[in-house]
Amino acid sequence: MSYTLRPDDWEPQGVEEVESNGWKVIQSTENTSVVAGPGSGKTELLAQRASYLLQTGFCSAPRRILAISFKTDAARNLEERVLSRCDPDLARRFDSYTFDAFNLTTLIRCRKALPDWCQPREDLEPFTRGWKDELRSFLREPPGVEPRSEAYNRLQTIDIEKFYHEYVLDIIPETGFREDTVRKRLAAAWWQELLGGPQSRLTFPMIARLTEFLLRKCPELNNALRSTYSHVFLDEFQDITFWQYDFLETAFKNTDAVLTAVGDHKQSIMGWAGAIPDPFEDFESDFSATTETLISNYRSTPELVGFQHDLARLIDPNTERAESRQDEQVAGDVCRVWRFSSQQHEAEKVAEYIDRKKREQGLTGDQFAVIVKQCSSDFTEDLEPSFENRDLKIRDESQLQDVLSQNLTDLFLKFLRLGSSDSPGAYWIRCCDFMESLTITGTVDDRLESQKVRRELEEFHDDFRGVMRKGVPNTEGDLKEVLRRIIIYVGKGNIQIQFQEYRRDRDFELWYERLVDNMTPILERHTDWNEALDEFEGKDVTPVMTIHKSKGLEYHTVFFLAFEDDTWWTMQANPDSGQFQESLRAFFVGFSRAEQRVIFTNCTARSKCHDVSWMYETLNEAGASFEEPSL
Repeated sequence: MSYTLRPDDWEPQGVEEVESNGWKVIQSTENTSVVAGPGSGKTELLAQRASYLLQTGFCSAPRRILAISFKTDAARNLEERVLSRCDPDLARRFDSYTFDAFNLTTLIRCRKALPDWCQPREDLEPFTRGWKDELRSFLREPPGVEPRSEAYNRLQTIDIEKFYHEYVLDIIPETGFREDTVRKRLAAAWWQELLGGPQSRLTFPMIARLTEFLLRKCPELNNALRSTYSHVFLDEFQDITFWQYDFLETAFKNTDAVLTAVGDHKQSIMGWAGAIPDPFEDFESDFSATTETLISNYRSTPELVGFQHDLARLIDPNTERAESRQDEQVAGDVCRVWRFSSQQHEAEKVAEYIDRKKREQGLTGDQFAVIVKQCSSDFTEDLEPSFENRDLKIRDESQLQDVLSQNLTDLFLKFLRLGSSDSPGAYWIRCCDFMESLTITGTVDDRLESQKVRRELEEFHDDFRGVMRKGVPNTEGDLKEVLRRIIIYVGKGNIQIQFQEYRRDRDFELWYERLVDNMTPILERHTDWNEALDEFEGKDVTPVMTIHKSKGLEYHTVFFLAFEDDTWWTMQANPDSGQFQESLRAFFVGFSRAEQRVIFTNCTARSKCHDVSWMYETLNEAGASFEEPSL
């Protein structure tokens, strides 16, 4: 069957309008750098571009589209949008990964093409926690360095982060790790220790470095990658690191692949993790990319967009003002500053405000968010008693966000929702789509195969619904028994084939156990499955999160808690400071999560506001109101 449309006949799917610059990006045949500010709909733009390329045949079979994001939930969200806008046969040629997942999958599959001196074992394990302590311990007793020598003494005061970024993550030469200085030799020794231990362990940046080297060392693999993907999407491009950019160059520079990089330099807050200061400039030069700017803001109201513009100009004076496409839904000041003398008063007022707005406007708890710079768990503990007194739910999102973003969690939730409802509706469609994706091959037998999938799913649903009607499990073992039925029906092997990040049994078991650990305490509080699943997914629950965790999210009202000297000490007005610039961008990211209102709080019992007073003055000049609220 042919799905090809003439470009002039193609229309956007599922949206009312696309701005003129967005149309240019969707239809572009050139490498394009897209500046997309807060609320500009960049995910939707990429989904529309994918639909256009697949439906018009600009990306024709068997070639595919590769989309790379930084967060698992962002990659899945983009994939689901494409699936909802394209025929499944076309959407199956859209591959959505995170950088980490794509590099890990490529390295594990092709590791034997590497020379022995840098080849990881088959049981390669991502080294995500504790690597700094281990590297620090390694450098305390550096191999081949005489104790108490001058070189030894210098190593005892070394900046671990700097050593890691400059030496461990240096480009890998084809002839072997560099050893012409003491620090390069030690970096090479640490690589060998992690590669050749009882189990190979590498951090994700090291995996990215090794994957880039793999493409250089194995031209056949690189050519296969280039022949597979005709188009590449790069989301949140402002956060790309040096080693990820090197991978991008090795894989796709000077090829026929068309790259689309989308992001916003004003939201670049990952410099501490190795992000390039201005990757758009490099991309436009290295890939001869044109530049387009999205000027619409579909998230925030016109008044909030005005505040955002004033803040954006502090970062980039040449910032073009966005055009709000959101209606005002609140009365009164949309940007407020609340001053408190005690933390208890602060907590009580935040809880009282959310409780009142839920009753007056019919909002839910998850339409509010509490954003802090750091230590979200500490603030959650301070707020919990006041929320519980009003029968409101609140939680530290850092504890669950990683689990909820997993494809494995999403799969289990689909089937649990299916089994908990007599009229499963959308969950039936989602489960059916997943099961069909395992078997539909694009042949004449697909119709019969689809009928078989639906018949087997009906049988499973009838049986599984009976199991779930027995009640909500209140022990870890009982929950595992319920989940086991899903695993048996879907097939553990099928899950591992569909989601390469769980290809190894231990990776599957790791996230399976984390899901069980986090879900069991919630199930213990409920007798109704849907209520328990609602709480697990965060419905009607107000999240407390750091700015880094809030990226990509949006809320009706954002509480920007504790904007004070002790937490924002890097915000002293010093434009020449790198820390100041990154803090300013972090501030902008947090502020721009709001759709309708932002409320800042500070508390004199906790900290002063001397160093950040200049920002309060900026907000005041922009029209923010200042209050000392009472209950």
